[in-house]
Amino acid sequence: MVKAKKVSEQLMREELPYGIRRYVNGAQQLFNRKYETIVSNGIEPVGDWTNEWYYDDSNPPWKNASYSAPLRSRLAAVEM
Repeated sequence: MVKAKKVSEQLMREELPYGIRRYVNGAQQLFNRKYETIVSNGIEPVGDWTNEWYYDDSNPPWKNASYSAPLRSRLAAVEM
């Protein structure tokens, strides 16, 4: 059971958005816990950016399953 939990946590770290990166030219990218871009709005990023985080180490979705649903919704909205 511990191994399954670890795999689930790892998948969430890679697949769920940790935050959004907003560039000055309007480009936006959702990034995972490793800061890898998982989806973007299709605009080529140029210039400076700011990050907005959806959770931190005190409330990660792998510790609170009900919190992963809103993150999945954000991801689905961008992928459409």
